Amino acid sequence: MRACLLALLAVPCVFAVRCYDYISTNDNRNTMKSWVDCPYEAQFCFKSYIEQHDMNNEKTWLASRSCGTPNLCTHNREQKQRKGAKVNI
Repeated sequence: MRACLLALLAVPCVFAVRCYDYISTNDNRNTMKSWVDCPYEAQFCFKSYIEQHDMNNEKTWLASRSCGTPNLCTHNREQKQRKGAKVNI
């Protein structure tokens, strides 16, 4: 009985999503990546990338990666629709 209960408690951990989390910029420092145990509602990892050019046409960028929940895409779609942007998901 105890072995069965222990096996049932271990099963949800097997299906948990793990992402490596990092933030990287254009300043050429070594990026430290660390593994993160995502919350139980997370279903995927996603990467975010922002690029900007200043007045001298120098490029700066910021890249990061984190856990994603199912409502993340829906929330972003609704924000874009309110602004009148075309959404392709």
